Amino acid sequence: MKQIEVVAAIICKGDKIFATQRGYGEWKDWWEFPGGKMEVGETPEEALKREIKEELSTEISVDKFLCTVEYDYPQFHLTMHCYLCSLMSEALHLNEHEAARWLSKNDLKSVKWLPADLEVIDGKLMDILYPQNALNLPPYEARISKEGGRRRIFDVLRRRYVALTPEEWVRQHFVHFLVSKKGYPQGLLANEVELRLGDKSLRCDTLLYDKEMAPRMIIEYKAPHIKIQQKTFDQVVAYNLLLRVDYLVVSNGLEHYCCRMDYERRSYTFLPDIPAYGEL
Repeated sequence: MKQIEVVAAIICKGDKIFATQRGYGEWKDWWEFPGGKMEVGETPEEALKREIKEELSTEISVDKFLCTVEYDYPQFHLTMHCYLCSLMSEALHLNEHEAARWLSKNDLKSVKWLPADLEVIDGKLMDILYPQNALNLPPYEARISKEGGRRRIFDVLRRRYVALTPEEWVRQHFVHFLVSKKGYPQGLLANEVELRLGDKSLRCDTLLYDKEMAPRMIIEYKAPHIKIQQKTFDQVVAYNLLLRVDYLVVSNGLEHYCCRMDYERRSYTFLPDIPAYGEL
């Protein structure tokens, strides 16, 4: 299948984003984020600035990387690198598109978006524009694709795309947080580890191993809308009957709890924060 790599500008002004309507080709009249193909030797930022100047006769500031979307169209596979941008000047002119609109949260879905662009809206964009929907975790460059009508996210530990559920969204952010912010070695982390408890088969969301590959920490996730309750901790304790790790962690992306086990005193202590790897 033909491969096409493009950049897209999500131009923001307050709580609104700028959308353009295609005026040509197979997808005429569909709406998209302005942008286009990168030329040889260009960085994504350079390509965005050039494309916007050609399409809209204006200058932009490329403020922040948002995400990369992988999408299979009937005739080609699209890789689209998306950046949050702002206008350097309010003056602009539609050189290639037939219409444009500033869309707020309430009317964001009032236009017919190109499928790949809709992936951006349904994914990272809502969290960035409307922080009340965001996780209490650092953002990262998530790789999102769509297969068979279902959205999928790349798992860096399993090295493959998996179904993008609310719980998986939390897991991928938390793993990235541990590796990039807390210094946890990626090679010592594993997702979806199968355990046996009697005749029951259990799956541990994430395990941290020590350098001898003995389990050191159990991490359990819930979707952001699920409140962390005692039964959540009971589930982690069931896993720990088999593993006897030093640390138990529970997170729904908004609240994070970590306790350190003391098997000699048969007690545990809740820590004020997720410890850095060097503090374990």
